[in-house]
Amino acid sequence: MDFITHLPKVGDFEAILVIINRFSKYAIFVPTTKLCSIELTAQLFFKHIVKLWGVMTSILSDRDGRFIGTFWIELLTFLGTSLNKPSSYNPQTDGQTKRFNSHNFTKEWKRTTDIAQAYLEKASKSMKKRVNKKRRSLKFCEGDRVFVKLKAEQV
Repeated sequence: MDFITHLPKVGDFEAILVIINRFSKYAIFVPTTKLCSIELTAQLFFKHIVKLWGVMTSILSDRDGRFIGTFWIELLTFLGTSLNKPSSYNPQTDGQTKRFNSHNFTKEWKRTTDIAQAYLEKASKSMKKRVNKKRRSLKFCEGDRVFVKLKAEQV
């Protein structure tokens, strides 16, 4: 777990909480504020992580004050989760979160979203072409009789 801070403000958010599942390498990015409290961090953790994967047996995080505070440690102890705070050069901290936080990630993300957007536009055009294949244009004139579907609330 780590925070990306000093980002441009979008709505109420100016930071991102990054959480990576060590087994699947699945990354979750949770928008938050730069001054995210320990309690709010715990709430975000439960809302976005415990909801998906359940309570963890161990958590590997940096030595941020939000992760080594009494509240956080007591909460994890209550849940039966161990909090591992490895040293900087520990092989267990293979830099997964730091790599996600790097500038290369943002460049790659931009490229990936551009590709995804192009494919979505292509798929949209293809769907529109297939759906409109049997469509016929109708022209109504004044006095034509038409069926109008009304709900009970509209009558």
